[in-house]
Amino acid sequence: MDIITGTFSKALGNIGGYVIGSRELINFLKYQSKQHLFSTTATPAITGIIRAIELVDEEPQWKDRLWENITYLKNGLIGLGFDVGTTASAVIPVKVGEIPKTLEAGKLLLRAGVYTNPIMYPAVSRKNARSG
Repeated sequence: MDIITGTFSKALGNIGGYVIGSRELINFLKYQSKQHLFSTTATPAITGIIRAIELVDEEPQWKDRLWENITYLKNGLIGLGFDVGTTASAVIPVKVGEIPKTLEAGKLLLRAGVYTNPIMYPAVSRKNARSG
């Protein structure tokens, strides 16, 4: 494996992410990636990631409970006829398709007390808009 990437913004409840690779690859990314060049230094709050990782090891029952909840929600959405794609993570997209319908679904959900993020072009293809 040449490269491993991950995020701290979902399960670990923080900001940022990581890239693991060879020294040459990391140096290339540091000096060639616009995202890196224009990013800011992480805040001290990022140290919470270390504690979050420790808690995952110390209290595995919460990870197990999370996966039970994820499976329950995903199966419920599928049972209602929603397209959730092939996700294998805690982030479950509900694929709506068209951008106007995605925005309308987001408004309806917000009125019902459910906050979602519309994900639209250019983050996904024009006909693959979704709420996540």
